[in-house]
Amino acid sequence: MKTKLLLSSVAACAVVGMVGCGGGGSSSTSVEESKLSGVAVDDLILNGIVEATTMDGTSLATGRTSATDGSYALNLNYAGVAMIQVRCDENSTMLNPETQEKTECPTNMALRSMADVEAGVEQTVNISPLTEVVVARAEALVEEGQTVSSQELETARAEIGTMFGVDPLADNPTEGEYATIVGAIQEIADSTPGTSVLEVTENLADALEDGKAEAEDEPVVAALTAAMDDANITNNLTDTNGTYTPPENIAPMTDIDAAKAFMAEVRTQTTSASDFVNAEEVAVNEALNNTVMNIEEMTNTLDMIVTNIGDMIENEATEVTVNGYTITKEAEGEYSYSMTDNTTTWSGNLQFPTVIAGDEAEAALYEDQTLKIHVDGTFPLADEEALNNGATNLQSLVANLETTHAGTNTNIKLSGIVSSNGTTYTIRELDADLGYHEVTDEDDSNNTEPELDYLKLNTLNLEGVIGDYTIDGVLTVNAYAQNSALAEKGGIEESTGFYAAISCDNGDLQNPTLTATLNDVTYNGEKEYSENSYAGFEFNDIPGDFDWDDIRDNLATSSTCSDENTSVDIDLYHTWSDEEIANSGYLPSDTTFVGTVKRENALLEGTLNAKWTNIETMDLSEDSEDTPLVKVAFNGTLQMPERPEMLTTLTFKNSVVDGNISNALTASYSYDATVINASATMDEDMENGTVEITTQTGLKAALTLKDDLIDSSSTLTKDGKLLGTFEYRDDAPVIKYTDGNFETLF
Repeated sequence: MKTKLLLSSVAACAVVGMVGCGGGGSSSTSVEESKLSGVAVDDLILNGIVEATTMDGTSLATGRTSATDGSYALNLNYAGVAMIQVRCDENSTMLNPETQEKTECPTNMALRSMADVEAGVEQTVNISPLTEVVVARAEALVEEGQTVSSQELETARAEIGTMFGVDPLADNPTEGEYATIVGAIQEIADSTPGTSVLEVTENLADALEDGKAEAEDEPVVAALTAAMDDANITNNLTDTNGTYTPPENIAPMTDIDAAKAFMAEVRTQTTSASDFVNAEEVAVNEALNNTVMNIEEMTNTLDMIVTNIGDMIENEATEVTVNGYTITKEAEGEYSYSMTDNTTTWSGNLQFPTVIAGDEAEAALYEDQTLKIHVDGTFPLADEEALNNGATNLQSLVANLETTHAGTNTNIKLSGIVSSNGTTYTIRELDADLGYHEVTDEDDSNNTEPELDYLKLNTLNLEGVIGDYTIDGVLTVNAYAQNSALAEKGGIEESTGFYAAISCDNGDLQNPTLTATLNDVTYNGEKEYSENSYAGFEFNDIPGDFDWDDIRDNLATSSTCSDENTSVDIDLYHTWSDEEIANSGYLPSDTTFVGTVKRENALLEGTLNAKWTNIETMDLSEDSEDTPLVKVAFNGTLQMPERPEMLTTLTFKNSVVDGNISNALTASYSYDATVINASATMDEDMENGTVEITTQTGLKAALTLKDDLIDSSSTLTKDGKLLGTFEYRDDAPVIKYTDGNFETLF
């Protein structure tokens, strides 16, 4: 029977991992060895006895502090809350680190600290007057009959840490403000004959064991506050003149340390991203400035050549010269073109199927059939600024064009290579639709001819090199919408110039004149008509590189009003061509780009989708104040130099809420083991609203922005416990942690 019971016990112990079997305490074979180290300070306690015990007093490890610097190290096989105490015997001394003066260490010296020991982990746990206060506060938090747990320890550590602006356990009490605080406690002891640092510490522990600092009722708190104030220590005690109550639900010091480390990483990430964006902005601008291509000129020239080939087919001509271009029929369905100026020759070949080689060739473009054209040639650049900057007046196109006409719609497919001055685009596929309606031919009332309603791009599959950048992706227009105002006009109109009017609200207009002075050149408005109090002028000779604001801000008149109390009003308008030029108001309402943009070791890869939700009703005129309502989303990866690859999701959506524009943003990015999510709801000017940032570790920044400034109600928390608040110092936003430390956001 005894053997059977013994075997049962062994089996039970095996199941529970040996812990607790065979007696109380922690087995040295079942818990991985941990290490505690730190420094013991009243003055530096040299050769003091250090002992770690369980909370019921069982000894775990003993040792002595260094005879030179008061440091200690203990190894123990234990996991849980432990008490660490330093005491003196006849072999111990104390050393003033500033004067290097040694004094006797009283044998009644006993300072305590605490540690939440983790198996196999090395921890810094210092022993000082403040750690004695932490122990007293932790013991006060425990219900009668219970012992201190990690929860009470961390609460006490956080509360005392917030009062003094240091981590009382982990920070070194011989350095920085911590050393100054210890010095202030020593100063109190020195100023009262017969009082030791230990006695001051005990009084302070009694005063603060309720977690509050009240200078009015506790002389030791008042004395310590005054001493720290004299030493120019900025912390919560001196900030509040010795009366301080820690915030409720305060976060542990370990969480504050984690938050500081995280914010340091955020600053590194922000700096890296800022440097990356700045570098890429310079590189993009350089690439764009060095990219010289004139697609419009190429298209117009090609259109002119194809149109004249159609006329040649209709007239059975073999050669024509138009606009300096000589177009020659080489064979049935094959044509060449050539033009030479003083320095450059542009030439190429076009191949047509023989199906259109006849009298009805021109009509083939609009009949229900497929037309194919192969183009291989060069064209003028016709970009004065680029040519003045040394560009070559040459661009080339090697492409296959296919048009398929059915009813009043023509589908266009294009593939090929476009290049100019070192920039090359490979168009794998361009797919678009042309829509027509039939109108009566003014020259022949018995016939009709097609008139363009819209051009809709469906897909563009592109690979290209712009400077140092390689772009590879597919742009898809998922949907179009027709703007009602543009549809009523008959399409997007072409601005041909500017129209301005002068008028008098009271009295007649005298000497009606109007001028625009741009870059020291004066342009005189051509008077269209004039009435008693009103006159209108056209400006048709102003160069196209001046925009609306340039002209509006530089209009002047010598006119006056007959009513001397009335000044002349000036208004500016666009003038428009009578012909519609695009799409009858059809505009892309939903587009997607899938692909990559890369340069050296920088890469952006993913999917970008953009939707315009009010395109049907929006006023698109130049002086309109309507806001486009959009929803934009990006999902992909970002690789920055010397940074881990980042997975990124971004969304932006604006909407009208109670007559006002509201902007909603979300962002999520992850790299290594870090995951950060952000969301914001902002007003139209992005100056007022709320921002929330969270991490996978439970950190949360809840920010309120007012007039582009972070409001003081904003908080930083961890798992719902307060880590800090936000404020401004020297006009810069900072986090004020509950331990009294400040940290800049950027």
